[in-house]
Amino acid sequence: MHRWEDSGKPSNGNHPVDDAHQEFARMMEKFEDSLSFDGKRYQVGLPFSGDQSDLPVNFKQAIRRLRAVKRRLAGSDKDSLDYTRLG
Repeated sequence: MHRWEDSGKPSNGNHPVDDAHQEFARMMEKFEDSLSFDGKRYQVGLPFSGDQSDLPVNFKQAIRRLRAVKRRLAGSDKDSLDYTRLG
């Protein structure tokens, strides 16, 4: 249990709002440090920290999705043209 002072904050200094503000400040600092502009597009690093090696390997799923997009584009001139315009 926290003892509350007149300020409305816990007396031990551990306040969830303060922790959230500190986390937000760290996230914004990482965002600003990783932000770059190449003259055409902006690029920014991922907002979370940690080792990237714990991400799942989804190569097979990515290949399946690529093949599905290729089939859809091959079957529709309109979709193919729209896709080309976006690139």
